[in-house]
Amino acid sequence: MPVTSREWRFAWFSAGAVMALTCLPYLLVALRTPSGAMFPWVLFNTDDHAVYFSWMRQGMDGRWLIRNLFTTDRQSGAHFHAYFQLLGAAAGLLRLDLALAYHVARLLTGAGALVLVYRLAAWFTDDVFERRCALWVTALSGGIGWLFWRDRVQTNEPVDVWQPEALTFPSLYTNGLFTVSLLLMLGVVLGLIRAERNGKLDGAVAAGLCGLVLGNVHSYDMIHLTVVWLCYLLLRGQLDYRLPWPALKQALIAAAIASPSVLAMAWLYLSEPVFRSRADTQTLTPGFDRYVLGYGLLLPLAGFAARELALRSRSTVRERRGDLLFPITWAVVGLCVAYLPFAFQRKLVMGVHLPLGLLAGIAVARLTQLARRHLSPGMSAALLIAVLSPSSVLYLARDIRLARDEGVTSTGVHPVYWNESQINLYRWIGEHTPRESAVLAFPFDAVFVPAFSGRAVYAGHWGETPRFSEKPGEIFGFYWGLGGSEGRREFLRRSRVRLVVDGPLDRQYVELFAGARNPPGPQAPLASEPFLREVHRVGDAILYEFVDESAAAPTAPASFPSAARSMVSPAARNG
Repeated sequence: MPVTSREWRFAWFSAGAVMALTCLPYLLVALRTPSGAMFPWVLFNTDDHAVYFSWMRQGMDGRWLIRNLFTTDRQSGAHFHAYFQLLGAAAGLLRLDLALAYHVARLLTGAGALVLVYRLAAWFTDDVFERRCALWVTALSGGIGWLFWRDRVQTNEPVDVWQPEALTFPSLYTNGLFTVSLLLMLGVVLGLIRAERNGKLDGAVAAGLCGLVLGNVHSYDMIHLTVVWLCYLLLRGQLDYRLPWPALKQALIAAAIASPSVLAMAWLYLSEPVFRSRADTQTLTPGFDRYVLGYGLLLPLAGFAARELALRSRSTVRERRGDLLFPITWAVVGLCVAYLPFAFQRKLVMGVHLPLGLLAGIAVARLTQLARRHLSPGMSAALLIAVLSPSSVLYLARDIRLARDEGVTSTGVHPVYWNESQINLYRWIGEHTPRESAVLAFPFDAVFVPAFSGRAVYAGHWGETPRFSEKPGEIFGFYWGLGGSEGRREFLRRSRVRLVVDGPLDRQYVELFAGARNPPGPQAPLASEPFLREVHRVGDAILYEFVDESAAAPTAPASFPSAARSMVSPAARNG
């Protein structure tokens, strides 16, 4: 249905207000950054953001095919991520900090996604007030997880407490990959609806192009949308007593355009063991009751709206009856998709909150009619939306509290403020060492090494690093010296590591592990090893080079240019 220029202004203004709200925790935490520390502008899921930044860093460095920099395992390096690599390349061209480029893009794509939510609502209701309610309910609503809220993220709680991709607001706030994925998902849906309604190719082509990018940047969503749209067409065929062949044809055209990126990801999965290990990391869907609580009042409201749409369809021309079926189909089938037998099944839930929010928004608008004698429709709608939104507000409050009181992000193991000397050491690695130089740091510290240096680490991410569960113990043994000098040397050979970081964060994590494991004997200092040569120091962060003089091909001359060797001077060591 048509959208007026006034409506577009409202949609953009509302989207801008919501995205501005998502910036509040970042700004408050940034203003409290202590001296000698840096804030990487990450508050939720530090480890996943480190992956995004590593892809951006490779794009900034001019790589068109990226590698998984969270492992030293051999790999082809044939992965291409259109969004983050191009964003990194743009950051390099404009000389922007990676985090700044990331958040600017998050704000723009998040606002664009909310505007498309309004456009989607316009397909199903001609009432402007209902469209506005649908936008705000989708943008802010959550379930009743706030009744179970904890000071830390708990994955056994309702999904609106901990699973950002299950709801719109946490996705907009926490994750730039989710914002662009929601934008593209809506582009696919709107294109298919347009093609179904007018029978022209432009909608199918637009849907296909959005799917082409979506299949590359967040492939899971293509499974979600394919199943949902196929089920919708089959149900519409049941309603009309015949298959909707024109709509099927348009969908096939869109699928053909989108298929190259999906096929490329399938080929990468089959041919690249490191990528396959990452994709096979289990992220299983929680119990259905976690979703019932996580969506809370949205479910009965969506049911009420579905009834309203069904009643309207009785007096609607035949061509539009099927359209009214789509948001209902998406809400039901989209949730069922998250239980398909895939290791990554939890990720398939992204997008299901969109039809739930749309339907619940229509219900909110209808319910305001009941309070018309006492409150204006706008005030009634605002109160109802506020009742639906405590979990979204608590998301922000929890991250601010964790940063202020405990100095950690949502993971509970990554600091919110990073030692500036250590980060500058990573930057030095990126400027003065060969690209193939691999780095060893304690895993919870190593997570940001690829982003700031562009170099691979032995272990740094629970999902990106193959066999990650084994590696923190191995690395602790190396730093403590449990295997003696020869054990340390053999570990570095086996792990293909050239550089070893000994920074304040590494020492802190080693002490924490030692307290839990009670290792025999005192720690053997890294400086005592003849095969570890100090090459740079920034403050109290030290970088060693592994010089394996007993190997057939010495690593020392090949590792560093002469200019880097000069950095071992006392002046360089003072940072």
